[in-house]
Amino acid sequence: MKGWLVYSPEGYALNCWFANRLLSCAAEAGIALELKLIPSGCTAEDWAADETLPDFALVRVIRPDVSAFLAEYGVRVVNNAETARIANDKWATYLLARELEIPVLSTEAITLPAVPACGFPCVVKSRDGHGGSEVFLVSDAEELARIAVSTGKREYVAQPLCDEPGKDVRVYALGSEVVAAVLRTSATDFRSNFKLGGEVEAVEPTAFQRDVVRRLQERLGFDFVGVDFIAHAGGWVLNEIEDVVGTRMLYATTAHDAADLLVRRLVRPEGVLA
Repeated sequence: MKGWLVYSPEGYALNCWFANRLLSCAAEAGIALELKLIPSGCTAEDWAADETLPDFALVRVIRPDVSAFLAEYGVRVVNNAETARIANDKWATYLLARELEIPVLSTEAITLPAVPACGFPCVVKSRDGHGGSEVFLVSDAEELARIAVSTGKREYVAQPLCDEPGKDVRVYALGSEVVAAVLRTSATDFRSNFKLGGEVEAVEPTAFQRDVVRRLQERLGFDFVGVDFIAHAGGWVLNEIEDVVGTRMLYATTAHDAADLLVRRLVRPEGVLA
């Protein structure tokens, strides 16, 4: 079985330890896994020109177009192209949640500098952002206009601020199996991302969170994702699905080896945690 491990050059530089661990685990499992870097701005067609395509691809770069291109030519993509398309678009994620009747905050798509109907203050997120870097707590229309200028992006979603800002749970899922859940909290920021300084601890996922993961997996068929929940109205609501999910929190708070689990899923997609 031959596979590609796909990163951007910048992504590989930031995550080389995990990438190399994936390569090592694959070699131990007898899988020929090759690192392939795709520069930003390079089309999938140009990048793969004159290449013999692999049996599968672990896509660790946020490029839904790459996932779709590979899938079109019969490559098994991890995660699949539909997961990449929806999880990397916050508006598409919201629409899927509504389709599946999964609780979410009221959300609207806006084109900046349009003022959201939910009023101020509100949380504004770029549709394709990740890692909390393009999530803003906005107090007025002037701030919205400045965001459009600073990011160069205009397509966003807007939501009211949740009841307990600075607190969320990420549930790591390997297919339909829940691997672990990590509570993230921040006393200084309404965002709780680990890379932004949030505190983390392993927690037991709730029955509700497990059920949401199950429903999402049945619909999307993903291999390895993070499903994020935020605290609201005395419970939890779905926030995002992380397609190219980071693993630092998993390694920091549990004994799980995410690279080993992911590689073993390639061999045994029916389940590896039993």
